[in-house]
Order: sequence, then C-alpha cells, then structure tokens
Amino acid sequence: MSAEVMPLDGPQQCIELMTGVVYPYSSSYIQCLELAIDDSILQNNLAAAIDFALILLPICRRFAKESPACVGLVLRLSRLYEELGNMQQSEKLLNEAQAKIIFTRGLNSEKYLNKAR
Repeated sequence: MSAEVMPLDGPQQCIELMTGVVYPYSSSYIQCLELAIDDSILQNNLAAAIDFALILLPICRRFAKESPACVGLVLRLSRLYEELGNMQQSEKLLNEAQAKIIFTRGLNSEKYLNKAR
C-alpha cells in the first residue's frame, strides 16, 4: 500500500487475500478498501467500486457515523449509483447524507451539500 507505483488491480487482490483473514475493522483493511474503490473508479469498473464501498459503509456507519468521511463515502456511493442509472438508490443515499449533514452542521448545510455534489 505504500508503493510509489501500485500494480493494476493491486488493491482488489489485496482485499481478496485479506477477507476472512484480517479483522474487518483493521485500519489496513479499511485503507485497502478505500484504495480498491479508487482503483475501480479509475478503471471505470463502477460496479466493483460500489461493491467495495458497500463493504466499507457498515464499518463507517459503526465507527464514524456523522463524520465528514462517512458523509463523503455516502455521497460518493450515491454518485456511483447515479452513474449506473440507479436513481432510486442514489436519491436514498443523498437523503441520508443530507440528514447527517443537517445533524452535524445545522440548518446551513445546503452550501456544504451542494459543494459535495
């Protein structure tokens, strides 16, 4: 994970090796999931990016529920669903993100939400 040049599909292969072996809340596992999402997006494999984001989302909800990182992940996942044409799931996630932003930032959250989009 600290290599200057990462091999193609490196994060995805790492996740396959770590699944079931490493504690799911390990920081290495979480970092590898984040890299796998990024790598999948760069390869235009949005379905795989959604799969990795859905693995990461419950971890994020459990440990950092209203954090900017969790809101960012929800917004990113919403955008991925939108790109794949699943507007219903995208809208559901946008509403969840908006509720989290309002809860943490107060009623002046529209500016933050519009900037995140």
